[in-house]
Amino acid sequence: MYDIVALLLRSRTLRLALKNEITNHLGLEVELWEDLEAAAEALKAHPDRYLTAITNPNFGENTNASIDTVFDAQVPCVVLTSSFSEPLRQQLLSQGVADYVVKDQNLVENVARLLHRMQQGRGRTILIVDDSTPARKLARTYLLRLGFQVLEAPDGETALETLDTHDVQLVLTDFEMPGISGADLAANIRAKWGWDEIGVIGLSNSGSYSSLTAEFLKRGANDFLRKPFQPEELSCRVFHNLEMHNTIAKLREERRKAAILATTDVLTGAYNRRAFFSMGEDILKKAAEDGQPAAAVMLDIDHFKRFNDTHGHATGDDVLKATVDACLSVLGEDVLFGRLGGEEFAALFVGISTERVETTCEQMRCAIMNNKVPSPDGDLLQVTSSFGLIHSDGSVALDDLLQHADEALYDAKKEGRNCVVSRTWGACAA
Repeated sequence: MYDIVALLLRSRTLRLALKNEITNHLGLEVELWEDLEAAAEALKAHPDRYLTAITNPNFGENTNASIDTVFDAQVPCVVLTSSFSEPLRQQLLSQGVADYVVKDQNLVENVARLLHRMQQGRGRTILIVDDSTPARKLARTYLLRLGFQVLEAPDGETALETLDTHDVQLVLTDFEMPGISGADLAANIRAKWGWDEIGVIGLSNSGSYSSLTAEFLKRGANDFLRKPFQPEELSCRVFHNLEMHNTIAKLREERRKAAILATTDVLTGAYNRRAFFSMGEDILKKAAEDGQPAAAVMLDIDHFKRFNDTHGHATGDDVLKATVDACLSVLGEDVLFGRLGGEEFAALFVGISTERVETTCEQMRCAIMNNKVPSPDGDLLQVTSSFGLIHSDGSVALDDLLQHADEALYDAKKEGRNCVVSRTWGACAA
C-alpha cells in the first residue's frame, strides 16, 4: 500500500533522474507515464497503491489537465514548477495540490526529501481538535491532500474519547475551547501516552504568542503553530513532528532489541548465562525475604556430541533449539529458564511446591524426548536429557543451589540418563 510514485512528466531526462533517486534511496516503485488517459485509469483503479503522482502543468493537451486528473483520482498531487510566484502558488493551492517543488539545481534532492516525508506520513491518522467547524474543515482539507487520515473533535473531552478508540499519531488542538483547554488536553494526553506514541501541536490565534507557546510546551505539547497558518507551514510542522515521532519510536525499539540481545542466547532464545545469574540472584533474594521455597534444576542433553559428530553442527543447533522449545512449552512465565553454555540449561523455581516442580521437570523431559528433530538424511532423531533437581529454601546463594543441582545431574547420568534425579538440601532436608 502506498508504494508507487507515478511520474507524469514530459522530460525524459527528468523522469529517469527522479526514478533513479526514488527507487535507489526510498525503495519505492516508479511508474513512468507518457499518456494522460492511461495514467488516469491506473490512478483511479488503485488510488491506495500510490504514495503520490508527480506532474507539471504542461503535461497533457490542456494546461493543468494532469493536476485535475490526479486530484480526481484522489491521489496526492505534487507539482514541479519552473518558477515561484504568489499567483502561481494561489492557483496550485486552489487546485488542491499536496505540494509543489521549484525546478532548480536541487530539484531531485528536494523531491526525494518531500517523498520521504510523505512516505513517513501516508496513511497516518491526525486528530484535529477545535470548536470552530470552519477551522477544522480548513485544516482537514490541507491534511487530506497530503494523504493523511483525518479525525475531528469539537472539544477536549471528545478528543480524549477518540484517542481511546482510534490509533492516532498526531493531535492538532486549539487553545480556547469549551471545557478543558488545549493545554489541559495536551497534559491529559501526555499523562496517558508517551512522546513516541502521540505527538501534540498546539494552535491559537489569540493571546501572547510567547506565553501560549510556553504553556503548551510545558503541558506536554511538541510544537505550537499560530493561526491563521499557511498550508506550507502546516505541512512542514506536521511532517517534522511525525519524523520526530518516528525517530523516538525507532530509538526505543533499538534499545529494546539491544536489551534482548544483551540478555538472550542468540541461538535458542533462552536467557543467556549472564542474564540467568543476574535475574536469578534477585529472584532468590526476594524469595528469602518472603520465606518462599526455591528449587533449581540443571539439565543436560544426553550424548549431545554425537549429534554434532554424526549429523553436523547445524543439526546440533537444531537439537538445542528444539530442546529449548520443548522446555518453554511446559514452563510457565513464573519460572526462570536459561542456557548456561553448550548443551547445559537451568531453571529456577520459587514459591512452587516440591510435587509440582518434580512433575514439571518430568513433563519437560518427556517433551524433549517426544520432540523429534529431523536430520539432513531425513531421519527423525530422538533427543533425551538428564535432569538434576535440588529443593531448598530461598535463603541460599544461586551458585550453591546450582552446584547441588549439578551434583544431582551427575547422579542422573550415573543412573542411565534420560531421567530426573531429585534431592533436598539445606533447611528443606531437615
